[in-house]
Amino acid sequence: MSDRLRQEIDEILSKYEKFPLREPLSRRLRRKASELIAAAGRLVAAPLRYATAGRLMLLGVILILAAYFSFGGASITRAVIIAGLIVFALAFMVSLRRRTPHVEPRWRGHPLDLHEPSVGARLRAWWGRWRGRRRSPR
Repeated sequence: MSDRLRQEIDEILSKYEKFPLREPLSRRLRRKASELIAAAGRLVAAPLRYATAGRLMLLGVILILAAYFSFGGASITRAVIIAGLIVFALAFMVSLRRRTPHVEPRWRGHPLDLHEPSVGARLRAWWGRWRGRRRSPR
C-alpha cells in the first residue's frame, strides 16, 4: 500500500512540476503595478529627502541665472526663467510657513524656568520685603 501511495505522490508531483499553478493575470498585473509605483516612489523620495527651502531657493536662482546667460531660443529662456521664479517663490512661501513647535525645557520630568525676574520685579520684591519689616511690631 505504501508503494502505491508513494507512486501516486510522485506522479502528482511530476505533473505539478510540469504545469505549475499560475497566479491569475489580474492579480499579477496589480502586484507588478504596485511594485512599480513603490519603486518610483523610492526614486522620487530619495532626492526630496534632502531638499530644503534654502536649497530650492538656490535652485531657483541658478535656473534664473542660467537662463539669463544662455544663448538658447527666447521661448526656452522665458520658460526656464518662469520655472526658476516659481521654484523660488514656492520655496520662499514654504520657508515662511514652516514653524518649529515650541518645546518646553524639562529636567527630570519637571518644567524648567530659565527666565530670571527682571530688575523691576526684583526691586518691587525687595521693596515689599523692606516695607513688611518696617511695619512689623517689635
